[in-house]
Parts: sequence; C-alpha cells; structure tokens
Amino acid sequence: MTGRRFLESGGRWLGTALVLAEFHGHVLHRGGPAAARSVLSALLEDPLYQWRDVPVSLVRAAIAGWLDRFRDQRFSLTDAVSFELMR
Repeated sequence: MTGRRFLESGGRWLGTALVLAEFHGHVLHRGGPAAARSVLSALLEDPLYQWRDVPVSLVRAAIAGWLDRFRDQRFSLTDAVSFELMR
C-alpha cells in the first residue's frame, strides 16, 4: 500500500517522543533553532501523526528485545523502542 492510499484509508503515522527528539536534533543542526521549532510544532499539530510517550517499561522491553538480542547490530535506542512499539 502506498503512503497516499494508507492516508486516504484513514491511516495515521505512529511515532514516539524519542523519534521526535532525534528528528528535532537533526533539523536543529542543519537548519537552526527557528526551523527546528517550526518543524516540531507542525508535526505535533498534524492530525496524520500519532505521538506516543515512551515509558521506562517500553525502553526496558526494547533493550531486552532488540539491543541485547541483536548485539551485533547498530540499532539506536530510538530504533529499538520504535521496533518494540510496532511489535
């Protein structure tokens, strides 16, 4: 299914506060503080995105299920939490 069809069928993108923070950091370093705040505000207000908090229990599950299990892989904590959330 393409992204457009996904959205047309009522789908929403799911992300965590960690993803949002990581993306904010990239925009901050490339575009500066004003651009980073603008993008952050736009994403938080966009009804196509659903943002989830990251409780410590989810972080622990991500560490056990992804970082510990796949020790040879270069998953970031943000990656692992995202994988665990989608599981």
